[in-house]
Amino acid sequence: MSIETTDAVILKQTPFGETSRIITLLSRDFGLLRGVAKGVRQQSSRLARFLEPLTEVELVLYYYTDRDLHLISKASELNPFHQLRSNPLRLAHSLVIVEHVLRLLPPEDPSPQIYELLVESLRLLDEGAVNERFVLLAFRVKLLHLLGIAPRLEGCITCGKKLTSRVNIFFPSQGGFICEECPPPWREGRMTERGGERALRVRREVVALLNQLSKGDIVSFGGKTPGGGLLSEAGRLLGFHTNYHLGVNIRSERFLEEAREVYGEK
Repeated sequence: MSIETTDAVILKQTPFGETSRIITLLSRDFGLLRGVAKGVRQQSSRLARFLEPLTEVELVLYYYTDRDLHLISKASELNPFHQLRSNPLRLAHSLVIVEHVLRLLPPEDPSPQIYELLVESLRLLDEGAVNERFVLLAFRVKLLHLLGIAPRLEGCITCGKKLTSRVNIFFPSQGGFICEECPPPWREGRMTERGGERALRVRREVVALLNQLSKGDIVSFGGKTPGGGLLSEAGRLLGFHTNYHLGVNIRSERFLEEAREVYGEK
């Protein structure tokens, strides 16, 4: 056991016993982990207000190398993201981001780059100057790249040539696109489900958008947000790819769709 200090983003709370909570968080130095916060369900607790989900804090914790549940001793607020949590649409996008972290990251595998990506994405949503869907898409693209499971976007995965067709075919089993000149991974040349294989038609503009996001950041777009159609197609491709390879469906996306219907979008 050692006493450690680390920056962290609170992701989730779960009741533990009569007075305590288990806090799931992403820390800069230890990755995704769980810690017990004793007594925080009591009204007299000074620690409770610092452990609200979607808050960035500095934590002091007792870190046990032989356990997967640690003890949170102290916390101080770094960024409360108040605007994010008071705006239903921004909050819904934030919950989708948090679920990606909870379901895609391995436990206690530190990645300062992923931590910074999470904090920057929450900051952008909190400020509200950038379209929420664009922030979410950029987060998903970069997270998959940092995890080493991003789809291949540079060209045809068979011959390596640049994708020039107006519509290209994405094969999840291959992790990328196959151009028209190369044979597809099915016998009859039809885009159907055969042996678990599915394919997705993707416009060239969507491939270009994902490519640009994988290499740069939102600032590189000069404040210009792509249209909603492009954002939807790009998000569908990433979800298709993630579900195929990891078997993960992001449940909070349904809540996000409902929030969009009620509150609209920019």
